[in-house]
Amino acid sequence: MADAGENTAAVPTRLTVGELLQMYPPTMRVTGWDPTNPPAVERAFRRGYVIGVRRFVESRGFGFVHDEPCDLELAAGLAEHLDRRRGEQYDNDRWSDRRAALLRGCEHGLLDAVRARAAGVSAAMLVNWLDELDTWAAENPICLEWEHAMPPDWPEPDSRPLGRADVPKRLWGEVFGLWASFTPPAEPPRPLGNFERILHPDPTVRRTATSGNAANQPPAVAARNPTPVTVRLADVQPELLRWLWPGCIALGKLTLLCGDPGLGKSFVTLDLAARVSSGTTWPDLPLLPNPAGSVVLLSAEDDLADTIRPRLDAAGADATRVVAIQAVRRILVTGQTQDDYFDLTEDLPALEAAIQQVSDCRLVIIDPLTAYLGKTDSHKNAEVRAVLARLFELAARHKVAVLAVTHLNKANTLPAIYRAMGSLAFVAAARAVWAVVRDEDDETGRRRLFVPVKNNLGADETGLAYALEPAGQTASVQWESDPVN
Repeated sequence: MADAGENTAAVPTRLTVGELLQMYPPTMRVTGWDPTNPPAVERAFRRGYVIGVRRFVESRGFGFVHDEPCDLELAAGLAEHLDRRRGEQYDNDRWSDRRAALLRGCEHGLLDAVRARAAGVSAAMLVNWLDELDTWAAENPICLEWEHAMPPDWPEPDSRPLGRADVPKRLWGEVFGLWASFTPPAEPPRPLGNFERILHPDPTVRRTATSGNAANQPPAVAARNPTPVTVRLADVQPELLRWLWPGCIALGKLTLLCGDPGLGKSFVTLDLAARVSSGTTWPDLPLLPNPAGSVVLLSAEDDLADTIRPRLDAAGADATRVVAIQAVRRILVTGQTQDDYFDLTEDLPALEAAIQQVSDCRLVIIDPLTAYLGKTDSHKNAEVRAVLARLFELAARHKVAVLAVTHLNKANTLPAIYRAMGSLAFVAAARAVWAVVRDEDDETGRRRLFVPVKNNLGADETGLAYALEPAGQTASVQWESDPVN
């Protein structure tokens, strides 16, 4: 087997997929990422990833170049083509060699670039990202540690995110999440208007119609001065605060988890989901029983089959207790149905239906929160509070903990409480806010800190430390038992 230097010399900076397939004969079998992988296999994946991103940015495919960069229709066709190519290798029992690593990288790079564009990253910023990817792909000697194996994060969005109307439906599953359906409850029939009652064929209905003068009467006008609705605190029955994770995440409340990209926020949420579904004890309370319950998951960034399910399995989850909302099914005025992307401003009845359909739901995960706000301006306090208020009411009514993920902005000089992406209303409305940060004192660069930014309900101001450790083809969160400040 050639070493990393030989592989680097053998791979030019710009190759087509076909040329790379000829250079990497199917003689070595590798089942996925592993620190013991041959460098040639890892390099094939990285080079394929760069080719996939470049194909999307330059709109190259099927033998010609399109006029407009970042052509989403072309990307949809390329994704299907690459998926078929990978399927052909599965059938030929050649899926795990370097050819498969190359095709897998090409498909992942293409889809990651599509997701970045849908998140609001412009074509110009994606070109800059390509420079970082070229450096990553040409690393010599190549490093096979977990963090180096991941591509560099795409740039921060610099334009408006794309809506469903802007993205081909064939890509909805990759951009907005996969699809399941919840039939909304039937709406009550609309009351008949006076003119409709006058012309109704049923005489009993016609008799309910009013005369012209009565029909034209204006509705009653509300009092000019509103009256308060009060309650005497002596009449309020005290209730004990109930916890999902004692001291950290309360039931019936919103908890926010924030952090920079690439620090493992989604890994942490799935680790918590695994503990809830399997009844595993909390990392800082190994002797306290943790009753098992169900989890409802909204994930807009990770694929269920190749990312979320393997991570849950690695964390020891009971997958029968975890339900993912992939879409909502709407009934149109024509009587037809349409699968649509979940929107917190419209689809809380679907979320409530999902909570009621599982047994003893204890946790709802929204990752990330801003992906499900619909047309809400995440920078306007009033709009954000209006959406969150209805979510709070649902969480309190069903006594479920809502854990929402958000990113941090780039204002490094501000206190952490002001760095959550979007309006300050997100942090202000949440009863607890936890941050995931890198341990700057850790020489390995792998240690992460899970620390409180705000905790209105718990008295403890300490956090925990963890690291992501390889687990098969994915990784799992390994917590430290000692608290950190």
